[in-house]
This record gives sequence, C-alpha cells and structure tokens, in this order.
Amino acid sequence: MSFLAVSTGAEPPPATGVSWGEIYGKPQAFPPQSHKSNHATGGSDPLGPEEIGAVANGGGVKAIRHLTQEEYDAATRDQNTLYIIT
Repeated sequence: MSFLAVSTGAEPPPATGVSWGEIYGKPQAFPPQSHKSNHATGGSDPLGPEEIGAVANGGGVKAIRHLTQEEYDAATRDQNTLYIIT
C-alpha cells in the first residue's frame, strides 16, 4: 500500500528558457518508445497497473484532504485519498 503526499511549501524557482540542445547528459535515444507495444494489453509482455505503481481500474483518488504535517503524521490514511500537506 502506498500513499501520496504533496507539499505546498517552498515552491521551486520558475523554469527559465533552456533549449533541448542545452540539456546535457540526456540519452541519445529513449528505448521504451520502440518496444512499448510489447507492454500494452494484448502485447507479448503486458504490464498491469500494479507493476508500474498505478492504481488498478476501480481505484483512484476518491477524496482530497488538506492537512498540516502534524495532522498527516497522526492521520489514519487510506489509499484512495490524496493528501496535500500545507
């Protein structure tokens, strides 16, 4: 079981204009594109939602709660609630 917590504290600085060519260390190719159909439903090696960390059909966020960090730490959490720590 996993939980998602989002902090609305300090915001990162806004992105500045950087061209694709100025990004260093990126791979020359992105291999998943060439074999993604293998992992699709009906492919030779399909992946289910639980295998990629997604919520299976019928799951998902059913509620959103805004909490302080202290409230979040003390809360009984549920997997279908998005917790936003403010």
